[in-house]
Amino acid sequence: IQELMIQSKMSEADAYYARAVAVEEAANRTKLAPRKKKETLKEAVELYKKALSLGKTEAQPKIKELEAKL
Repeated sequence: IQELMIQSKMSEADAYYARAVAVEEAANRTKLAPRKKKETLKEAVELYKKALSLGKTEAQPKIKELEAKL
């Protein structure tokens, strides 16, 4: 049961990470709407933070990178 819970958390973290990557890509493609781009980057940072809290360590450098852009 314990192993199943750990696996579930990791797959949830992977899902948050993948969604954050997609949102970040959408923000990078936004050119003529700076407010929308900033809001989208903030959303990506929040998703990366959720992924990090669930154990996805690859999210940490992305958080730092995006917070520097904001």
